[in-house]
Amino acid sequence: MKKMFFVMAVLTAVCIGFAGCNQPNSPKTNNGGGGGGNKPILPGNYTVQSDLSCVAPLMKLDMAKGNPEKGDKPILKGTRATVDSDGNVMLTVQFIKSGVHVGTLPEVNTFIDPRNSKPGYYDMAGNKQNAVYTLSKAGDTATPPESDPDHAAGVQYVTSMSFPASKGKSEYFLWIYINSSFMGAQFSDGKGTAGPNEPNEHSKYAGKLTVDWSTLTKE
Repeated sequence: MKKMFFVMAVLTAVCIGFAGCNQPNSPKTNNGGGGGGNKPILPGNYTVQSDLSCVAPLMKLDMAKGNPEKGDKPILKGTRATVDSDGNVMLTVQFIKSGVHVGTLPEVNTFIDPRNSKPGYYDMAGNKQNAVYTLSKAGDTATPPESDPDHAAGVQYVTSMSFPASKGKSEYFLWIYINSSFMGAQFSDGKGTAGPNEPNEHSKYAGKLTVDWSTLTKE
């Protein structure tokens, strides 16, 4: 009898082991990897630290940052992440109109100009896609170069753009035209040939947004 109980106990343990091997996969994590490992992100709104680099060699200036040593403020105001019930992430990058110093010129403003180049982003496959974007309120304008027909009146500028993201990807390339009262430049994945003052043309200037997912904070 004891032998029979022993055999049954062994068979039970084996069955439990097989049942454990056949358990379904763990609940879906948000797009895998990233700063949070395999921890899922709960639905909701979050803030996350990010950095935008848009270097225009002709100006010897990062147009997204200006000259910080001279007190210039970056045009990047902040970044938010919205997670839905399926774990999909949408990034919303917020911008301001900023002033920068270029060489010996008086301070010039910089801003994202959507008139001739709609904001976009490069998806996971490296293809350019349109982004959802918002504009400054009527009356809140930026000044384009003197040769621009809207120089006197000013133009509304982009205050945010939203696009799908992945917690497993920290670098994104943006399609944005940064203009100023001095000159403008199209930023892209940096694999084109267009130079300054060529809006909506594939440029050699990379507009790189870097997201630090480890700083994700629930609002």
